[in-house]
Amino acid sequence: AVPTSNIFLENLSAANVNELLSATLGLPPQDTLSLSNALHTKTRGNPMFVKQLMRALVDERLLSYSANARRWQWNLQAIQLKAIADNAVDLLVDKMMKSYGAKNRDILRMASCLGSSFDETTMIMLCSQYAGCNQKDLLKQLGEMTADGMLIQSGPTYMFSHDQIWQACYELTPVEEREEMHLKLGRQIFEQIPQTHVDAFVFTIADQMNRGAQKLTDHNEELVVAELNLKAGEKAMANSSFLQASIYLAQGTMLIRDEDWTTHYNLCLRLFTICAESQLAHANYDGAILAINHVLSNGQSVEDKLRAYHACAIAFIAQAKMEKALDISMSVLNDLGEFFMADPTENEARNAFYTTKTLIEATDETIIGEMETATNPTKVEAMRFLLLASKSSYFVSPFLYALLGFRMVQITLLSGITPESAYGFTSFSSFCGVFLEHRPLDLERKCATTSMELIKRFDKFAPVIVAMLNHCLFAYTQPIQACLEQIKHSYELGMRGGDADWALSILPRVSKVGLFCGKSLDELESEMRINIRELKTYKHYMLQVNLLLFETVLNLRGPATNDSSEDDPTMLNGEGMDQSTLLAEFSDRPMHRVIRLFYYCRMYLAYLFRQYDTAADLVASYRSLAKDVFFLSKMDTIYDTYETFYRGLIAFAVLRQGDYVEEEAQQKWRDIATASMDQMKTGSEEGSEWNFRNKYELLSAEDAALRGDSENASEAYEAAIAKAEEYNFINEQALACERYGLYLYEIGSDSEGKDKLEKALSLYGSWGAGRKVQDVMALLQEKEGGSKN
Repeated sequence: AVPTSNIFLENLSAANVNELLSATLGLPPQDTLSLSNALHTKTRGNPMFVKQLMRALVDERLLSYSANARRWQWNLQAIQLKAIADNAVDLLVDKMMKSYGAKNRDILRMASCLGSSFDETTMIMLCSQYAGCNQKDLLKQLGEMTADGMLIQSGPTYMFSHDQIWQACYELTPVEEREEMHLKLGRQIFEQIPQTHVDAFVFTIADQMNRGAQKLTDHNEELVVAELNLKAGEKAMANSSFLQASIYLAQGTMLIRDEDWTTHYNLCLRLFTICAESQLAHANYDGAILAINHVLSNGQSVEDKLRAYHACAIAFIAQAKMEKALDISMSVLNDLGEFFMADPTENEARNAFYTTKTLIEATDETIIGEMETATNPTKVEAMRFLLLASKSSYFVSPFLYALLGFRMVQITLLSGITPESAYGFTSFSSFCGVFLEHRPLDLERKCATTSMELIKRFDKFAPVIVAMLNHCLFAYTQPIQACLEQIKHSYELGMRGGDADWALSILPRVSKVGLFCGKSLDELESEMRINIRELKTYKHYMLQVNLLLFETVLNLRGPATNDSSEDDPTMLNGEGMDQSTLLAEFSDRPMHRVIRLFYYCRMYLAYLFRQYDTAADLVASYRSLAKDVFFLSKMDTIYDTYETFYRGLIAFAVLRQGDYVEEEAQQKWRDIATASMDQMKTGSEEGSEWNFRNKYELLSAEDAALRGDSENASEAYEAAIAKAEEYNFINEQALACERYGLYLYEIGSDSEGKDKLEKALSLYGSWGAGRKVQDVMALLQEKEGGSKN
């Protein structure tokens, strides 16, 4: 046997690590001293750990070579805040257990009860009783623990350098003693600070008292803890930390007894009301309704219940229970002296529109923005519930939806401004294109400007108002791609502000506009998958709308193989949804607008894949929907533009079948085609040429082709292709190339037709429409086969 000897290598000292760094980086030892001290603290001098940490710092670019300075540089502050490596944890825990005395372990035990991070001030309040040391000793020991790598210091805040270290310190307190320990710490802090300073420590106190709440025996103290949770919840809500707020508030409600509603009414009312609102902010609708029911059962007046009614309506809306939400809102409005017909007519809505229009036109725009805030509490509350009723009535009673928005404007002009006023003016603006034959852009801009000024004044409802304006006025006057970015921003704004319901209702708009404006289908599919997960997480009523659009995108993207002979691209069945299930679920009101979108998506796909008979049937199905459904579609400029555009293209495709179409039907399709052309022309001339011109040119080309005017047809097709390219509508550029190519084959210009179809194929590929690529390839093969024969 070969004799061996065991050699025990000690960890590197701080000086050794500095020598290693100096040699490795080619820098003087004095220059590397700060970095070496940080690395030694993190690794305890273990050579392997030092090597691994240096590699990690290079990978994270916290340590990098500067070509300009010709030397290595590092971000010392970021390195010091970096958590220690997992493989160094055991060394530190072992050191704590073996070399730390009882006092140091008591400090760590107490600190760990405060959480993975803690502040110096709190520790000073607790150190004498629970760690047996004074302030000077405490700060000295904390400094040594930081130098040892147990803790990381950032100003007056300390944090454990690793979760496992925090867990090891927390386990120094036996399980059976932990609740009592937390309760004692909470009591100690609460007793030592003046009542005027409670707010600064309320999170820490509430956290400790909640973790020891099972040990509370005095109900008076339970009520004190309930009030602390109320303060903590209100503070968290003000910081937009809605999940944190809901935890505090829910914990507070658990300490309330039925009799407390008599003896501590104001505490109970505030606690349960705000608890419901915090649950709504992160979409826990069941939790919200539970808290709401306590308020509605125990509230002593309508005024005391108003916030609970408001929260209840929001919860119902979020769960697509629109009729229930509307019933609650209208009932409260009745109590507030605002009366509406249950099922108003279009004429009643039209009359209210003209009354409101007269009021707006009689008031200078600058005066509206500078009006006093409404002071009448009844009118202030009425505006809040008018907004809720408006939101739910959109799906239940469109004419009522119009009346509610107009009433919001009237109250504003007669009684003063409220945060909801911006929504009222935006709603009125969207109806200008519905009730008036020619869009009064000056009036719409006046309302839009007023809305934006009111957003700045109150900082409320920005997400939905920005989204609405970009779907209506701005989509008529500005490039749709710019509108898409604003709509996406409005969603992000809503989520950051805790207004999840409004924000999530915007997501389908993001998907719809992305599809319409020719956004890369690859990117769009990825974004929609994320959006669908978000909608599913919140169980939001707009999920089905997004699934419809998602399945449309998947149908354009195409199957994984080329064998799609039995796969109908117009059928919305697949990963996203099943159309039979959707029709069964949403055919009845109040979500019949989902059916409107369903018909549009299938109509769009049928035209793109040249299934003209199917497309014509779907146009008929769409137009057979209730009048109020069609009425509201005119509000949405983006949706109305594209629905009208493709309806016009389908009309021309049907008319080009000639003798196969009866005379009466031909006249109907001519009317549809003419109306479509007129609308695109007007939009191009009065609104944004960017959004309308290429569409008008394509419809004009189809019209000329129908009339046999080859010269004007070719000119219009070329213009449609050029304008679509200029305005970044790759989807419509591809379609125009395809339509022109088919027309060229039709008139015998096969070579030019082939060129246009090949260009269409390339554009569809760039867009990401794989199934259209396959479709055009098959079309080319068919045309080439016909040419050879």
